[in-house]
Amino acid sequence: MISVSPNPATAGEVVTISGGCDRTSREVPFGIYAPNGDTIAEGQVQLGDLGQYSGQLTIPVGSAPGTYTAWIDCDSEEEFTTNFTVVAPPLEEPPVSVTSTSTTTAPTTTSTTAPTTTTVARAATATPAFTG
Repeated sequence: MISVSPNPATAGEVVTISGGCDRTSREVPFGIYAPNGDTIAEGQVQLGDLGQYSGQLTIPVGSAPGTYTAWIDCDSEEEFTTNFTVVAPPLEEPPVSVTSTSTTTAPTTTSTTAPTTTTVARAATATPAFTG
């Protein structure tokens, strides 16, 4: 018996492969086959006193979506397999970039000059008197 969790999974995610074998108390190989049959992840897992096991493997980053196979080799005559699905990772929202432009105008200085009144004193001019 064998199961995979989570199912479906995404590339780069760790999956738990668990179940039970008829053999007990020894280490056995387990792994994941890609859709083309290549082994893309593998390791060793310890069987418990009753043959139970649970191990974790990472689906390689960049693995294409599709049907993958988890396997465990309980002994040379007993290999359990189960299919599970690898899906595309969720689309990430692009980061939002906000650019703020601020224009600062230097204050305009206006010089106001108060009107000035200049009084010019005129010299008195004498108009010559004609005698005549």
